[in-house]
Amino acid sequence: MTAYAIANLRSVDRNQQVADYLLRIDATLEPFSGRFLVHGAIPQLMDGELPGVVVVIEFPDLDRARAWYASRSTRRSFRCAPATRSAAP
Repeated sequence: MTAYAIANLRSVDRNQQVADYLLRIDATLEPFSGRFLVHGAIPQLMDGELPGVVVVIEFPDLDRARAWYASRSTRRSFRCAPATRSAAP
């Protein structure tokens, strides 16, 4: 079953640091067959609140999503993330 990693970036300046971060994350996806579905979109909510922008990454299954999140390359990229990162697989 398809699985998703979803990030809510609450306070993002669209600058070179953020662009570099997203490129580093993008480079980690291929070994796990992941791909960006939503990349920095401002959500249009029907109910409730969700401040900031949304990133959604699709994986073929939960095992690959978890393996991507736990991988050394992904964890290394997260350490270089802008301070506003908040993500949940």
